[in-house]
Amino acid sequence: MADQENGIALAAMPRVSDDISDFAAAWRGWRGGNVVPVRDQLNLDDIQKLLSRVLVMEVWSPSETLVRLAGTTYLELFGIDLTGHNYVDMAPPQDRDLRGRRLWAMANQPCGSHAVLPHPNPNKRGADIHVLILPVQPSDKTQPMQLFGVSASSAERVTALDGADVGMVERLADRFSFVDIGTGLPDEF
Repeated sequence: MADQENGIALAAMPRVSDDISDFAAAWRGWRGGNVVPVRDQLNLDDIQKLLSRVLVMEVWSPSETLVRLAGTTYLELFGIDLTGHNYVDMAPPQDRDLRGRRLWAMANQPCGSHAVLPHPNPNKRGADIHVLILPVQPSDKTQPMQLFGVSASSAERVTALDGADVGMVERLADRFSFVDIGTGLPDEF
């Protein structure tokens, strides 16, 4: 099971890559004076160079988080299109409850998360993949909170090469922190 680190404020996140920083800056711009941006306020041109690594999820319950959009990098890495899959069910059975509770907490606090995993390519050993996930309020208030995530490697662009570990999507991050966006952090973790 992955280690839970203390939470961190979005403004205090260490700079792990230009791409993660660019995504965080775009998200802050989209939200303006709101705690969370509304989906129709997003200008995806702001993150155009990151779109292949964007993951959009809808959090329906602690046991159901549907992947609504998975950039092409995820297809290249895992060999499957994650779109339409329940992200909670992708975890091994012993980790589903924790993954589901984390996603549910991010949608309801609301807050974000920063996760770190080893690069799935054996040729990139020592390089980490960082994933920043931040909440977005759907334009239709009857729909669930959305979580937008972007992944970036500490070495270079996240790309698949021969020998990639396709099981990476299943496992929990080696290091995980909630990210305070101004509403605090979940109490239960």
